[in-house]
Amino acid sequence: MLQHKTKCSQKLSEYLQELARKEDLELLRAPLREFDLFPPDKDATTAIITMEELKKLVRHWKLHETRGFWKMHPTKEDLVSALLEYMDDKEDYSRKPTRPTSSKPSKDAVRARGRRRSHMDLSNFRVSGFKPYSGDLFSQHDHTDGLIYLSRQSIRNSTTSKTQPPQKSSRNRHNAFLSSEFLGVGDSNPGKQQIVTEEQVVIAERQRMQWHAIVIEIFRYSMEAGDELDIINEGALQVIDKINHSDQVTASLANLEMAMYCAATLLNLACSAECRPLLMPPQQMTIAEALNVISTHHSSESIAMLLCVLTLGYLSLSYGGEDALIATCLSTLGSAVAVDSTTCRKAAMATLANLFVASERNQAVEHILPTLKSLTSLNEIDSALLVISTIYNLSFYDMPRITLVEGGTVVFLGALLSTVDIEISPGKPETIAESSAAFGFDGQAALHTLAECVLNLSCTIDARERMIKDGAVTLLVELEQLVVHKSTKEVIGLALANLTVSEVADMLPTVVDNGAIPTLVSLTEAVVAPEACHRLAVAFCNLSSEPANREHMVEQGSHHALVKLSTNAPPTSSCQPLILVAFINMLSLSINQRAVVDAGLLPLLQRLSTEDASDEVKRYCGMALANIADDLSLHTKETHEIVIAMMTKLASSTEIELQRIVASAFAMFAYILTVCEDDDHGDHVDGDNARCGQLTPLTDDVIETILKLCKSTDTTVLKFAGITLNNLSQEVGYHEGLFRNNVSSALLQLAESRDDEVRRMCACTLHSLTSSGKLGDVKTNVVKGFIKVLGALENSRSADVINFCAAGIFSISCMRVHCAILTTESSILRRLFGMMRGGQESTQLYAARALCNLTCEESCVRTLLREQAIADFIAIAILRTNNEEVKGVCAECLFNLIRYDETRPQLLREPNNVLWAISRLFRYCVESERTQRIGALVVYNLSCDQQTAKTLMKTINAAETLTAVAMHVETEPKEWAAAALCNLSWTSEFAAQLVIDAGASRPHAENGVSGAVRLMRMLLDADFPDKSVADTVNMQCATTLYNMSQCSEEVRERLIDDGVTVFIEKLLEMGDNHIIEMACIVCYNISLAPGCEVALVDYQVAGSLMKLLRLLVPPPDESMTHPAFPSDHASTFLLILGTLYNLTIKLECRSSLETAGVSDACIAVGRLRGVPQEQLELITAMLQNLSWESENHRPLVAKGCALMEMLNLLVSSPGVTCAQLLDVANILCNLSCSTALGEQVTDMGMVDLLAQVTLKAGGSEAMLNLCATAARNLSNINGGKYNNTVHPSWLRPEIEMMMRALATLGRSGGSEAITEDQHARLDDVAACLYNVLIIGGPQLRTADSLSSILTALFKLCERPETRSLCASALIARQGDKDSAHYSDGSVSALHSAMHAEIAAYDAETVATPKSLRQDRRSQHPGISADKLGSRFALLQPDRSTIASKHVERCATSSIWKSFAQDANVITQGLEVPATQSMKLPKQPAYPPRSTYTKTSGQFRKILFLPSKVRSTISSSNEHAQEIGGERSESTSGESMHVPLRFDFARMFNPLS
Repeated sequence: MLQHKTKCSQKLSEYLQELARKEDLELLRAPLREFDLFPPDKDATTAIITMEELKKLVRHWKLHETRGFWKMHPTKEDLVSALLEYMDDKEDYSRKPTRPTSSKPSKDAVRARGRRRSHMDLSNFRVSGFKPYSGDLFSQHDHTDGLIYLSRQSIRNSTTSKTQPPQKSSRNRHNAFLSSEFLGVGDSNPGKQQIVTEEQVVIAERQRMQWHAIVIEIFRYSMEAGDELDIINEGALQVIDKINHSDQVTASLANLEMAMYCAATLLNLACSAECRPLLMPPQQMTIAEALNVISTHHSSESIAMLLCVLTLGYLSLSYGGEDALIATCLSTLGSAVAVDSTTCRKAAMATLANLFVASERNQAVEHILPTLKSLTSLNEIDSALLVISTIYNLSFYDMPRITLVEGGTVVFLGALLSTVDIEISPGKPETIAESSAAFGFDGQAALHTLAECVLNLSCTIDARERMIKDGAVTLLVELEQLVVHKSTKEVIGLALANLTVSEVADMLPTVVDNGAIPTLVSLTEAVVAPEACHRLAVAFCNLSSEPANREHMVEQGSHHALVKLSTNAPPTSSCQPLILVAFINMLSLSINQRAVVDAGLLPLLQRLSTEDASDEVKRYCGMALANIADDLSLHTKETHEIVIAMMTKLASSTEIELQRIVASAFAMFAYILTVCEDDDHGDHVDGDNARCGQLTPLTDDVIETILKLCKSTDTTVLKFAGITLNNLSQEVGYHEGLFRNNVSSALLQLAESRDDEVRRMCACTLHSLTSSGKLGDVKTNVVKGFIKVLGALENSRSADVINFCAAGIFSISCMRVHCAILTTESSILRRLFGMMRGGQESTQLYAARALCNLTCEESCVRTLLREQAIADFIAIAILRTNNEEVKGVCAECLFNLIRYDETRPQLLREPNNVLWAISRLFRYCVESERTQRIGALVVYNLSCDQQTAKTLMKTINAAETLTAVAMHVETEPKEWAAAALCNLSWTSEFAAQLVIDAGASRPHAENGVSGAVRLMRMLLDADFPDKSVADTVNMQCATTLYNMSQCSEEVRERLIDDGVTVFIEKLLEMGDNHIIEMACIVCYNISLAPGCEVALVDYQVAGSLMKLLRLLVPPPDESMTHPAFPSDHASTFLLILGTLYNLTIKLECRSSLETAGVSDACIAVGRLRGVPQEQLELITAMLQNLSWESENHRPLVAKGCALMEMLNLLVSSPGVTCAQLLDVANILCNLSCSTALGEQVTDMGMVDLLAQVTLKAGGSEAMLNLCATAARNLSNINGGKYNNTVHPSWLRPEIEMMMRALATLGRSGGSEAITEDQHARLDDVAACLYNVLIIGGPQLRTADSLSSILTALFKLCERPETRSLCASALIARQGDKDSAHYSDGSVSALHSAMHAEIAAYDAETVATPKSLRQDRRSQHPGISADKLGSRFALLQPDRSTIASKHVERCATSSIWKSFAQDANVITQGLEVPATQSMKLPKQPAYPPRSTYTKTSGQFRKILFLPSKVRSTISSSNEHAQEIGGERSESTSGESMHVPLRFDFARMFNPLS
């Protein structure tokens, strides 16, 4: 009871919650005023805060920038919560409110410090002014219920101060009653200490004994029957009242013995029925007060409490005083039920049950419930009957019912039934009567009372669900098996009906599982009362509303019971609609159909569906027929005929509701026809499909009936008629009959309806009929009739209707025989445009498909041009369509428009720029397969002609289009893309534009490539199934790059940025010679562009070229060391070497190229026999460029003999040129500058090679200067194995010739001045001779000749350092010989060494080697025109790029095919939904709501058999008990017997 919330408390809780919401909302007024977010026309201090102001504050604080903010805060409360949370986190808005400083508002608005939220405990209705506790949850429990309970208890010693300490007393607990008050002496002032004398104690004891004797005497008087009224009149009640109010504890009711005699006296007096009115409060309060005092002081004494309770029990038998007894003695009864005595509890519960007619009955319920449980557990027949009677009395009142049910009373009743069942031998009615007679009551009457208890409890709606959960249905099922009287069975049926109402719909499966259906079926056989039969029909009807129960109902025979109920009741009975509802619901399951029909349903329907029947009954009969029609395949042909006959009969009725039902039945019938026809065409035939052949065929009469329904004015009838036609139109076999019966007129009537669903069915049927294969055989007027229907449906606002219309037009457009009807009228084209403009995706798809089919005819294109509708279609295709499939069909339609040669130029110009439209569609639908094909094919076709190619490049970004095509999976568009790319690249302007546009559209690199290179790489890597196609695409891609490499330097640089080097490597790895040649030309042309050399080297293109070069070099032959040069690949060699030469010009590339092995490749080619001179020049030029880098010297020297051999072969060849010799001289000079490698270089034979070059210099000053420097550096070798020894190379005779050639100035007349370069050469020669003569010593055979050269040098030289070298060499040479020889000038040289300017120089220091010079040459990349030969040619004089004379453009032809849409192609997700027959759901019938709260029986009190308390003398002091009463013994040895008996015979009278 404490946990049940009253409506007042619920209302208070709602008010408090609303108050909290308003307080939270007011906290936001301050920031709203601060930021001026209220509208100007509102007062910010009083205006209501709406959602608009809250949204403004959210935007001001930028809370909406959080992802999903508006989605997570849809309501006003959510926004308030979010804003308050933000205010908590913000320092400017604290939770503590501010106190106003003045009663008057200040001029400047002060920001209100708002708190987060009012802290309100809504469950306890308390408003807390403190901050909510946010720490540990220690001791934070809700004790509301306990506090309410304690508040109802009386507080003892409430006047005593809580702070006053307890007073200590010298008296113990045995004499605590001795006080001045008790003895009647002393001062009345309670604050004064009282002194008790011994005389006072004696007086008090004498008085107690006297009063005790008086009470015993009165008790003995009361044991005699008939004197009760005289005893009362003589003042017995006044004696008890005086004892009750006595100041002496021992002489008052506080004394147990006094209390028991007084209670026994009152009990004996109450046994008299004529005395009870004199004892009832409020006229007489003595008994009530006395009993309350006794129960208060002796609540643990079972005999005393039993006496009190029995007294109240006798008083409760009288009607009219229940309210007074409840008000005065409820505490006594409440204490009695807590006594540990079964007899006392029985008496107390019976008394409370008798008092339950009082207005304050609810206070007694909480005392009864625990007693019910304890007495039920005793398993005693008297306890069971007492509990049943108690529950029976309580069940007449609504409020106690809920408490009883929630307290588990249904479970108690189940246990009580078991007890009664055991005691009275259940199952045999005759035995029940015999056994119950021994207990003085009728057993069937007890069972009837128990059934009435369940019925009365079920009258409360809120308690029914709990009753079902506690097993009330099982209890009733078991009870029904025990009872024999029809009245009891009727009560059971009423109770079961109450437990099946709609309020417990979720529990209906449980009701069925507990056995309710067999019990209801059994009750149908016994119950004959109209009310009971009606309630049984209600029960069946309610149970059938749950789909899960319907199969079980038929399995357990509910249909037979319903047929019997309907047969026994008149046709106009109120239970007939309920029975029909149950049948309708059971027929909704196909598995129940045969059983229900075989049980006699059809005759029942024929009996009820007469003309005199009510509209409700007819409607239910029609619904039952509709459900049967839905599963006609399960029934026999006779059943079909009966159903069709009844449907036809009902169809003739003018009632709109009946027409609706019949129309729905025909719709289901048509569905069965189409589905069974489809099943018959299948390969499998089962039992159901075999019955389909027995169905009534679709005759013209049936079609006429359906068409008549189409003329109805009711929208629902029209809808079902439309569904019928739609279902029939799904089967092609019925199309001929529909065409024959002029179905178009019926469709036109449906199309003129204002209901969207009717028009939708009409459009769906139209779509099915227009897509029929037999439409091509019908006459033109039939198609025109369908077009009229389409016109009637044109103004529909339903998207589905427009969708079906579009599908219908598309179906007609797929038939060439009727296509002319659509192309001749521009209105059809405009209608299709309108469908595409505002329709859904599927509608747009069908309209686009229809237009695509129509544009396959040139007449349609001319019509569109004449009507100037092309621009409209382009705008719709681009702006109004979003689906990729639709855009793909639009692209095909646009392609069809430009496929005709005569109209193409007009369509490629403004305002009919179809090409631009196709490109836009292509960009919007990059992933669409259709758009990819169209884009690739359009670009390819237009690229085949120069004029259209110009238009193409001017209108669209062809590179972007082709790139998107290359990313697609399909291979055929890639073929077209490769061909188009190749066609466009033959025009240098287009090729350059392709490179620029492709790089701009996709600037980011993927896998190292981007732009045009990425496009070609994707085409090259495509997986073509045919190898010939792959080879063709490879050649086209190579040709495209070949053409692009001949463009400007900007284009070539862009190719490098796009990663062309990766693509070149791919081409170089192919085995096709033409592709390799074009790739080499590409490398060569790109290497000519400034800034591209580094990229070619960094991306290892040079390495790929050298790899190719090594493959071209033939391996050494066994017969000869050096194989011949492969003249077949001369052009390839020239291109590769030219490219590498261009790369070596760049200083930054030389080291990387040498690391990549350029010198090895050059040496390998140079050592071949018969190498052309132009290639040898490139080789020597490359080696010279490499030698200018000191980092390359060691790798070059490491090649050793191979390098020297190649150089020797070159120098010794008769065709060697001066340029080649000069390159060799530079190589030798540069290598000699690395002094650390001097010994290795000399060992390689460089001195001998140097001598050959010097002797072949032919007076070339530049060559001689280089040779002199090399000789100087090579002569300065002192260390290693040649320490203080001249190298053997300097001992050869050719050395003198080389030195003389180097020392000869070559002046003709000898009068020219010596140049600076000549001075340097003479210095180098002098240093060389100095080094050789100093180190050579006696080993030098040509020492005298060399000395003469020194003398000659001395004469020629004017520089002192040179003279110093000559003099020092001569002195050293003469000093080493025993006999010196004179030569001309020797003396002068020796004499000059004595001069100071010569002697100042250190010859050894002056003769040191020279370091490597810096390459300051100005080289230009490229091969001259005279060296290109006949295979290549310069494109333009001002440009050094080359082209092959053997690569020519191949002619290609355009592919202008038509794209027609196939009607059999299904687009997933965009097809119309009418792909199958439309099956209506079964006609469920909802049970009518019925409220049955009528209770059974009437309130009857539990009868006590009057039995007075007797007193006997006992020799024992033990406490004795008897069945039906208790015995107590006083201190004087007098025993008191307290009997307790109930009159069950009168309570459970035999049933009539």
